[in-house]
Order: sequence, then structure tokens, then C-alpha cells
Amino acid sequence: MTQHAITFQITESDYLDAQRLFRRSASKWGRALVGLIVLFGVAVVAAGLYAGKAWLIFLGLVYATLPWWLQVLVNNPLSRRHFRKYPAIHGPQSLSLLTQADAPDGAVQGVTMRSTLGETHLTWPLIHRWAENDQFLLLYLQPRMYFIVPKRADPGDQVLGPLREQLRQHVPAAGRAAR
Repeated sequence: MTQHAITFQITESDYLDAQRLFRRSASKWGRALVGLIVLFGVAVVAAGLYAGKAWLIFLGLVYATLPWWLQVLVNNPLSRRHFRKYPAIHGPQSLSLLTQADAPDGAVQGVTMRSTLGETHLTWPLIHRWAENDQFLLLYLQPRMYFIVPKRADPGDQVLGPLREQLRQHVPAAGRAAR
């Protein structure tokens, strides 16, 4: 049995922003690696300034800004291409809380996702982890596969508020080790 549902449609801009949230919720090792790349680039710039070598300063600046260049020149164009080649995401989708029909207290067992392709019931053990920012809530089924739920679809927080509380109880947030 399901209750209140929210309906939404993912735009290309939503998809790009969700990809950024996905990258920001990466593991500690991934974030540390990006930090080390930037730090190494700054060290090369400092060495170039100390040695008076313009080419070393330039090389350090390129290296320090490498994560940004990868975002602009690789990640964004690839994300746009993926969105355009993924027709199922263009249609309307909905999310509702999945409750146990015979439970007297209406215990929430997971979520129901509906799209033009069909319907899926996700119980808590099937959700690997979750992440959110001011715009989106991501529900991960696998480390790199997730459902995008825009928060604008539930301005009153009638569905996402209770969902967030249930996720905190049953599913690890991104950045924490999965069960």
C-alpha cells in the first residue's frame, strides 16, 4: 500500500546538478585525491615562483586547476550526452512511501518509484546509500546507480520529510560505509 506521492520530471539541468552532487558525495579517498592534485599544483607554482621559471608556474596552474577543467571539458559534456541518450528519464516520474498494508501503525517499508517504464518497490535493504543537497535527494541502488528526486516536487516536505527520517534510520548516507 502506498500513500502521498510526488510527481516530477528531470530536466537536463537537473541531471547535471545531480551528477555534481554524486561527485561531491564521493568517498573520502576520491575527495582526498582531488585535494592532493590541487595541493601538488600549488606546490609546483610555488617552486616555479622560487626558481623564477614561468613555464613551471604555468604548469603548476594547469595542474592545480585540473579538477575544474575535467568538470568543464569532460564531465559536463558527457553528462549532457547521457541525458539525451536516456529517453526514460525525460518522462514524468513519481515517488511515494511504501507502507506495510497489515501493519497497524503504517510502518514505512521503503519507497515506490513509478515512471513510463513501470513501477519498482524499493525496500530499505535494496537502497545502498543516499545523499542530498538543497535541490535533490539521490537514492543509490548501487555505488554508481541512483534515482534523482528533485526537492522542488515536494515543497511542503510531506513525502521527502518522512522519507529522510526513514533513510536516516535504515540506510547509510553517502560518505559513510555501506552496511
